[in-house]
Amino acid sequence: MEYPNEENMSLDEMEHHRWEHSLISEGSVSFLRGLPKRIDFISEGLSISVMHSCMDENGHYSKARKNPTESDLIAMFAHVKSDIIIYGHDHNRNICRGDKLYINVGSLGCPSKDRNIARAGVLNVENGETSIESIDVIYDADAVVRQIDELNYPDVENIKKYFYGL
Repeated sequence: MEYPNEENMSLDEMEHHRWEHSLISEGSVSFLRGLPKRIDFISEGLSISVMHSCMDENGHYSKARKNPTESDLIAMFAHVKSDIIIYGHDHNRNICRGDKLYINVGSLGCPSKDRNIARAGVLNVENGETSIESIDVIYDADAVVRQIDELNYPDVENIKKYFYGL
């Protein structure tokens, strides 16, 4: 990984990623590298795009806006022609019905300031109509933070700050 990089990670964050990557098997690395950055499909006549974060026309990550407004989302995903865009990266729940349906259900493992809550969601598409069920699961985030401290994560203070709101 070089700095600056596609995801605008700091040097400390990159070191954390290198450390994480050193803990997983080559088979897992191969599997993860084989996953697509974006999936497009049709369900009940609606086009749906799913991606980790906003990307440009060439499939490279582009700058996401924190707590995006509808106009931000339109700009972030201007080249995506789908009716529904499911994205993530910033861990904050944001569901916006505008020119399209933009869905970020939040983060399963990184509660940030919403202590002890893993956020997820279910998109239902039936007869061309959509509904979203937000799901909040309570878990012991303090136990996870204790384990992070025990493992001596690189860039531990930023990990706890950004992912656990500490």
